[in-house]
Amino acid sequence: MSRCVAAVCSADSRKSPHLYPFMRDIIWVKWPSDKATSSRWKRLIRRDDEYEITHRTRLCSRHFDRDCVNKYTGVASEDPKYFAWNNWGQSVKPRKTPAVRATPDPSPPPAITLQQTTPISVVKQSPPEIGCEVEIREDPVHMEISGK
Repeated sequence: MSRCVAAVCSADSRKSPHLYPFMRDIIWVKWPSDKATSSRWKRLIRRDDEYEITHRTRLCSRHFDRDCVNKYTGVASEDPKYFAWNNWGQSVKPRKTPAVRATPDPSPPPAITLQQTTPISVVKQSPPEIGCEVEIREDPVHMEISGK
């Protein structure tokens, strides 16, 4: 049973290739025994120096070129280079440069003047003839209706 040790990689030997299509042709690559290569791989997979590497530590073959991994021995001839944080090695379209903006005018913005508005007039109506009294005040919010 293997699990890829690269940060953010979800490859796991327990995942069924039928449910997880990316697991179909996975080869489990052995961790290098050379100290220099081992520390370089740790840096590439974004693991700190305290991360414990054992003889069972594996990387999945998604992080390597197909032709650099020996599928019989599980040994890679190159460093891993495809990760989620570099878009799995696919080139990303460069961003377009923003349009050149005009320099702002150093003068202050014009002052805002408030205009006088006319008050809303309330039309007084006679009470409806449904058998209740309606008292209409100048303030339409506080209308009282009382029934008899």
